[in-house]
Amino acid sequence: MLRVHWRETLEGVDRDGVQALIEAARAEDDEAGFSSVTAEEFDRSSLDHAAHVVVRLLPRSSGRSEGLAQDWADDELPLVAYLRLEVSGDRGEVGYLVHPSYRSLGISTLLFEQLGLDFFGPAGWHDTGARSLLVWAHGAHPATERMSRRFGARPVRRLWRMTRPFHGELASELPPERGPDATAHVRSMTTDDRTAVDAVARRCRGRDRVIGRWTVTDLRSFESGGGSIDPDHTLVAEVGGEAVAAMVLSTEPGRNGAGRRTLPIRALLADEETDPAVLEELFVGALHALDARGAWAATVYVDSEEIDVAKAALTASLEHEQSDVCYEIH
Repeated sequence: MLRVHWRETLEGVDRDGVQALIEAARAEDDEAGFSSVTAEEFDRSSLDHAAHVVVRLLPRSSGRSEGLAQDWADDELPLVAYLRLEVSGDRGEVGYLVHPSYRSLGISTLLFEQLGLDFFGPAGWHDTGARSLLVWAHGAHPATERMSRRFGARPVRRLWRMTRPFHGELASELPPERGPDATAHVRSMTTDDRTAVDAVARRCRGRDRVIGRWTVTDLRSFESGGGSIDPDHTLVAEVGGEAVAAMVLSTEPGRNGAGRRTLPIRALLADEETDPAVLEELFVGALHALDARGAWAATVYVDSEEIDVAKAALTASLEHEQSDVCYEIH
């Protein structure tokens, strides 16, 4: 049996428990090579427009006061799952984690059976305004397909996780950066490029062509033109003296305590008319930049429908590692 609390903000034992869950999940998923939540994303969990669902597991038999569930204080129960809901319009985007120690035990199925999926009330799902939910499944897992069938979810988007190791048995020499004969000159962004890069960003509004570890909030802000582009971590492709495309790299350091870190390419700013050769040269430049910063490997998420971007990434020596699927429930 689950104890489920809806919270407007995370405080006290809830916040401590969610932070511990995220840290445990990140350690487990990093080790397995799956997508993981960053500390930055957890810091965003106190945003006013997010709703939080904190899930604790009640014992089968409490042995106290006739076994009433309310006899147990929250801090006596393990926090086994956490759901964050961000609503834009009438669509809710779900971030969801189960503690590694409680995975494959039916927690998710039990939770959604308990919450229900009634979107037809006056204020949507649980009075949040959501008339549908979007939730990501990272990597292949048999339970994902079972749950999607059970709750009538349909896949609406697929992302390919593509990686390029710089060290270890699978590493090889990077493709060379092209010289004067290249289609575009790839270089670090300067403050003088901001007007041109902002113009590219506006043309790309609503199209996140690649995704690194950007949160839902990052993407929404970026797609509306409000995202912050740091020149110190951005490459531009210059054609004819003008920046026509850009690639935003990770702001993280290249090494962690274990001596290994995979750094993401965070975003690609390029419209549909961009020459595929320019995209390839941007990817090659990004790989050299991340390698120089001491990354163990680079990673990027490419929308499966962005064929030209995927081809450019493959040509630049990135490889398809796993697929993430976004499901919609309504």
